[in-house]
Amino acid sequence: MYRLIALAVLAAGSALAPAFAQSTEGNVPIGSVFTYQGELKVAGLPASGLFDFEVCLFASGDPGDTTPLFCNLLHNRPIETGGRFTLNMNFGANFDGSARFLEIRVRPGDDEGDYASLQPRQAIRPTPEALHAARTPWHGITGIPAGFVDGTDEAGVVSLGAGPGLTTNRALPGAGEPVTFNGVLSVRDGGIEAAMIEPGAIGLAQIDPTQVQARVSGSCGEGEFFRGINADGSLDCELLPVSFSRVLDSAGNVGVHVALALRADQRPVVGYHDGTNGNLKLYDCADPTCASGTRRTLDSAGDVGENASVAIRPGDLPVVVYRDVSSQALKLYDCSNSACSSGTARTLDDAVNVGTSIALALRGDGRAFIAYEDLSNFTMRVYDCSNPSCSSGTVRPQLGTDRPYGLAIAMRSDGRPLIALGGSPGPGSRIRTFDCADAACVSGTLRNLTTLSYAGSPAMVLRSNGRPLITTAGLAASLVVHDCADAACVSSSSTSHAYSTNTANAIGLRPTGRLLIAHGDFVTDVGYQLRIFDCGNIGCTNGSSRLAGGSGANGIWIGMALRDDARPVLAFYDGDNEDLRLQICANPDCS
Repeated sequence: MYRLIALAVLAAGSALAPAFAQSTEGNVPIGSVFTYQGELKVAGLPASGLFDFEVCLFASGDPGDTTPLFCNLLHNRPIETGGRFTLNMNFGANFDGSARFLEIRVRPGDDEGDYASLQPRQAIRPTPEALHAARTPWHGITGIPAGFVDGTDEAGVVSLGAGPGLTTNRALPGAGEPVTFNGVLSVRDGGIEAAMIEPGAIGLAQIDPTQVQARVSGSCGEGEFFRGINADGSLDCELLPVSFSRVLDSAGNVGVHVALALRADQRPVVGYHDGTNGNLKLYDCADPTCASGTRRTLDSAGDVGENASVAIRPGDLPVVVYRDVSSQALKLYDCSNSACSSGTARTLDDAVNVGTSIALALRGDGRAFIAYEDLSNFTMRVYDCSNPSCSSGTVRPQLGTDRPYGLAIAMRSDGRPLIALGGSPGPGSRIRTFDCADAACVSGTLRNLTTLSYAGSPAMVLRSNGRPLITTAGLAASLVVHDCADAACVSSSSTSHAYSTNTANAIGLRPTGRLLIAHGDFVTDVGYQLRIFDCGNIGCTNGSSRLAGGSGANGIWIGMALRDDARPVLAFYDGDNEDLRLQICANPDCS
């Protein structure tokens, strides 16, 4: 009869040490071996000699469970004095935190017969189970201290293992000393090498362009020269200081009722009327000098496109308002993309006979506000779009605004439109303003600026202090500048410049505060030549004039915009050749 007394079950190292911790000698891992000590008696007396042991690990203490998890066979193990023995056992990774039991079987070392099973099975207490802790994942640990809840308590860390984007271990600055982190990992000089950075791991979003030069890309366009490289890698290009002249369309009688706007990247967009086919057309320049571009017919439903006005909404979307001659209606073309390759033509007002005077301004949110002539009642009407696409809106007749022969709009900082009107309000002819009392222009105040014998199409800009400058053909068809003394233009001073004009004029306000005026000047046997009047002071009481666009009849229909560098861009009708033309001046004075 065999009898076993268990003395101890001991791990081969500290019960709390990870299985992969290194020993102090030879850097050998502790592994999963543990020691079992017991005392064996035979017939009530301590055993002696050599014995064979078969030690099996079970998940249950029930003798009916006959399937072991693992067994160790240990041959010819010596029994020490008093029947004591020591066994080193290894059950691998079979400790996972669940209950485990040992069944020990024994026979004399010189016996090849069956083993005698010692009962009952013995429950294994936590010491060997501690080996499982080395393999426990972070999410499997309970009772984690507050500083470790997110697994990012780095206090005392002096090195980091490889992670995403890293290929090897590197000591942190001051290795061997505590390092405190505040959300930013600092790396010592030279601590990151090229071999440690995976391809594509660092892009434009990960660099500070004020300190690191981004990859250079792009090229300057035709007519531009290279000045330098911007921090984001784009090229800093500038137009050559020369004049650029382009014929944009020559297919038939094109270019009358011309309107011009500049995109944020300085590419011109030109809306105009195709007189031969009665269509509304758009020319979209492909580059700032308009060396190439695309002509598009936007609307061909009848005779459409007179008195066009164009603007660029947020999102780089063009919008064009124009007159439907066939239906005598006000229409708007809503471009559905930046190139205006598609869009929707909308009729805004066909309740009255819409005349030839139409003006457009955009609010800050991109909604169009339009003033136009009502020929049925000889007054001005306004259309206030409800949304940027102008799929709906409100018509508001403005009574008392008799015979508005020419209109211009400036949008003030508080959202209230200011409208300039040419024509006649009754006896005599004069230039007037309509000061909208609210942003929707439900009502307003009409003011006469002068009592000139004729007031043709006006143009208007606002200074930085809100004071308007208004130009028009005035007394004896001369070019007249009205300098408003206040933001409402309750009073103003006027200066006439001796140029014979009663055609359209366009103006731009330069950073210096001085006006630049494009206008027609009638010359016998030539027609209206296109001229530039360069105001000599902010009130434009004097200035100089110069010919632009050539010596032909180019001053009948004019559109002008100033680039960011203050150089004027002119779109105009070439009356001699019935073409649409564009000119970019060589300098801000167009000299």
